[in-house]
Amino acid sequence: MKDTRRRLERERQRLLDQWAYLPEKERARLLVRIMDIDEHLSMVKSRSRFQLPGRTR
Repeated sequence: MKDTRRRLERERQRLLDQWAYLPEKERARLLVRIMDIDEHLSMVKSRSRFQLPGRTR
């Protein structure tokens, strides 16, 4: 689960870096993708919070 979280955080940061240099028309599409990643990150974080103690992967 940490790998998924790390991958999403890296992709989000990469998209934020690109966002600053994109034309106005393309920023909206990228912003939607960033928001989608934020939603996935919140789901991953909530799952890890509610995992049963003692369980390992």
